[in-house]
Amino acid sequence: MSKYFLKLIALLCVLLQYSPGLFSKENFQNSHKIPADVSYLAVDLKYHPERGVQICEIQHGVPSMLGGDAFTHGGDSVIAQNVVKELSKFYNHSWISIQSFPDPSLRRNFSAAEKWIDVKGFKDLVHDKLFLECAAMPVIDPTDLASYHGFVFMNPKATDDRERFKKKYPGVLLIDNAVYKLRRDKFKMTELLMGNELTEKHKPKWGRYNLDKETGLAEKIINEIGSDLLVIKPLDAWKGRGIIILKKEDLSETLEYLFKRKPLDTPGIDSEHTYWLLNKSKHFIVEEFIEVEPSYLHISDGKLYSPTMRLVFLLFYSRQTIEVICLGGYTYYPQKSISDEGTLTEKYKTACGPPYYSKCDPEIFASAAEQMKDVLYIVYKKLLELGD
Repeated sequence: MSKYFLKLIALLCVLLQYSPGLFSKENFQNSHKIPADVSYLAVDLKYHPERGVQICEIQHGVPSMLGGDAFTHGGDSVIAQNVVKELSKFYNHSWISIQSFPDPSLRRNFSAAEKWIDVKGFKDLVHDKLFLECAAMPVIDPTDLASYHGFVFMNPKATDDRERFKKKYPGVLLIDNAVYKLRRDKFKMTELLMGNELTEKHKPKWGRYNLDKETGLAEKIINEIGSDLLVIKPLDAWKGRGIIILKKEDLSETLEYLFKRKPLDTPGIDSEHTYWLLNKSKHFIVEEFIEVEPSYLHISDGKLYSPTMRLVFLLFYSRQTIEVICLGGYTYYPQKSISDEGTLTEKYKTACGPPYYSKCDPEIFASAAEQMKDVLYIVYKKLLELGD
């Protein structure tokens, strides 16, 4: 027996001593049981010159709008084109409910794609002859994307019981299986960034708080977040609804509005607070406000605006390998410049409408995309239950 072989045996013994589960049957089987997945995500972020990417939100891609990308590319989103291009590489036939997508560029590009068959909803899908044929075809290796026979891409509500779908139609793959459960939960999605040094540094300080615990709440928030400016966010709203940006000195008064739930016809109540008058949730998120380098907008008013970036990604898991692809991005701005009169919310919350869009600075985009790929790699592993 050679000395090299003896050294190898000794090394294996050491590994087993300190990591007994490393070569366990359970560990091996679990790593090979996770089925293939494709997930579609959008990320809103601030780019800080020293801290790099600072994530505002990671959200499900289906309801996300790409209007800023379309605006900066003559009416048709390059991101939408790339979504269709990347997903069309796999199969000769896939099924989509185009009406599930609010973004017009995505609807238009999927409508024009030869490999995608539009169905109005789940009932039409399960009566499509070609779908039923592909869905019944064998899948040699469920962990390999190449073993399936088509994608299904539609509103998650249409395919709510995903486990039942997989058992009944095993030959096709539903897109977004990994992100489905957390698609409307900002708290749980944000929690995925915690517990790992690489991902935590890209999330501003934050906390979830309970509206029922009014006594000392403002002081508690200020002490925990430690920021002069704060952002209040609801747990289950999108498109900027309910977001309030304020000075820490104004937090106590603002929480009074949230607690007392003043009637909608109260004189002087502003639009930022209106959402909270109807919201029934007792929990909300507060996070540190990240101030970034302002920039000029193409409307040529000579004023500086606070930019936010949206980057869009496809995440692939196949044969125990993760791939994160950035499909593009754009920058969007508030309706008011930082020098205009108005509330902090008016000057820092994005408008989400033309003409308050621009293309990303190429260098910032490249840096942000690479940083987010590293972050989403770790987040995706957690979503797939592969560990950190």
